[in-house]
Amino acid sequence: MALGGVKELDILRSMQYMLDSGMSLHDIIYELSSTIRGKRLVTKLEVVDDLMVNEGYKFADALESAGLFEQYIPIIRTGQETGSLGKVISEIVVTADKVNSLKKKVKTMTMYPIILMFVSVGLGFGISLLLEKVLTSLPENDIKDTTAYTVARFIVSYRGVIFPAYAMALVGSIWLIARNASRVPLVNRLFNTITVGQAFKMISLCIKNGLPLKETFVLTSMILKEKRWHQVMEMLAVESQEKNFYDIVDELSDFITTPDLLIIKSNIKAGNMSHGFDFVGERKITDSYTMIERLSPLMQIVAYMFVGGQVVAIMSPLYALLIGFASKV
Repeated sequence: MALGGVKELDILRSMQYMLDSGMSLHDIIYELSSTIRGKRLVTKLEVVDDLMVNEGYKFADALESAGLFEQYIPIIRTGQETGSLGKVISEIVVTADKVNSLKKKVKTMTMYPIILMFVSVGLGFGISLLLEKVLTSLPENDIKDTTAYTVARFIVSYRGVIFPAYAMALVGSIWLIARNASRVPLVNRLFNTITVGQAFKMISLCIKNGLPLKETFVLTSMILKEKRWHQVMEMLAVESQEKNFYDIVDELSDFITTPDLLIIKSNIKAGNMSHGFDFVGERKITDSYTMIERLSPLMQIVAYMFVGGQVVAIMSPLYALLIGFASKV
């Protein structure tokens, strides 16, 4: 989330630096408020400071009341209670940085093909103008009985509807793919790998800092947007209260390989639960970078084929008209 042009992660990073230097929370909030220009964010920070100084609130409770860092409140509260607030914030920042860096890579990979597709819609509209000039230039009696003429006349007559509708359909398709990335061929493997990496790094961070399993899974479900992952994390949150964690971790077998599951379960048996999730999460993030490098050229090829197919579809009536007219001359 960004407030006043400043991201929450940037604020947490600044807090971490100042906590490490020995500054008090009151002084940290004062420094942040005097530097940040966004009125909304400054107001929230001032509320946090007022609640701590005048109302006796603890830091995590004040953040929760002010609506700041909401998804990280449980783990920040744990760090506060264990006296390791600076360390916990540092780990949040490091984990979030890795995930955000990966997401930027994905955006970079997908942005060029998407832009190319929309440029091709504009190109198609431009070709339709050329098609209109050809129709008005050629003798109608020589071309009007041909299929090419019928198709060309349709494109020219309804281009004001065809191309906007085409662009909207493209937007809808991209939206559907983004919403259902875990089910789309080719994309689903990358999406699931990134999600596992993000989820497991967060689970490791929570467990390592003493957050109960139920709260760990609830917090992790909050940062995952895909419906199926929400359901899995919520189910684990409930089952963690009723069953041995070593047994319920098998529920993750649909999302990770057997070797990954063995690593997690062996670390649980060894009494180092967070290490297994951290190791697998880190490996999945690394695997995601490799998959992006392999998938990026393929997506560009698909985009070029999309553009080429559209150009051929619009230019073919033009070529047919010109060839048909030339054969009669």
